[in-house]
Amino acid sequence: MKLNVFVLADNVELYASRLVIVGIFDKFVADEMPTFTRPIGLAFKIQGEKKDYGKTYDDAHLILRKTNSKKILIDLTLPIEFKKPTDEAGTHFVGAMHIGPLKLISWGKYVFELKVASKVIGGTSFFAVKPKKKTTKKKAKKKKPK
Repeated sequence: MKLNVFVLADNVELYASRLVIVGIFDKFVADEMPTFTRPIGLAFKIQGEKKDYGKTYDDAHLILRKTNSKKILIDLTLPIEFKKPTDEAGTHFVGAMHIGPLKLISWGKYVFELKVASKVIGGTSFFAVKPKKKTTKKKAKKKKPK
C-alpha cells in the first residue's frame, strides 16, 4: 500500500467519497511551551495493492511524536478497509478526521505517522515556532540647517 495524500488542515471533510480540504498548514506559532493547538483536521488517502483488496486492517495507528524522539504523544487506533475494486483504478481508503487540541511540549518539529500492519506507510510533519519579534524602525534624525 502507498500513502498518496497526508495533510494537516483547518478543516477536512469527506463528501461523496472525495476529500474536501481547507487551509493546509505546517506551522503553529506559540508564545510559550507547553501549549495547546486549536483543533486540527487530518486528511489522507491510501492506495491499496492487490493483496489489500477486500481486506480490513483493524490495527492501523495514527501516531504523533516529536522528531528525533521515540516518546509517543498520541496513538490513535483506526480501522482501514479496502473494498474490492469495481474498475481498473484499484482500491483506496480515504480518511478525514478532526483531532485536538493537541498538547505541544516544546518548540521544534513534530511528525504524524500512519502505521498499518505494524509498518509505517508514511507521514507528515509540522513545526511549533516562536512568534517573530517585532522590529522597531529608528527614526532618522533630521539635520538642523546651519
